[in-house]
Amino acid sequence: MHPSITIRSAELDDGASLHSLFSCPRVIHGTLQLPFPSLDMWKKRFTSQPDGTYNLVACINQNNNDNNNECRDDGDVREVVVGMIGLHTFPLKPRRKHVGSIGMEVRDE
Repeated sequence: MHPSITIRSAELDDGASLHSLFSCPRVIHGTLQLPFPSLDMWKKRFTSQPDGTYNLVACINQNNNDNNNECRDDGDVREVVVGMIGLHTFPLKPRRKHVGSIGMEVRDE
């Protein structure tokens, strides 16, 4: 049976999970991100989101005896972040209101 995938908005509590996601070698390769991001950097990034930024995370359900970083703990089953997608728009810049960018990351495993 395949695990169920849940898509939801990224939350402040996801900092540790996103830190783990962006520490994967294949995730960071080919991006403009600095390698080995700190956990504090991810927490700061989500506390100061600019207007027009929308982040979603993809989570799968796993048993609590697995070693991946968890999103939410719900008894014996927890959600693990396996991907993230961000939509970045520019609502406060009149010349760029029609422009947006998308970034997507998926866990190595």
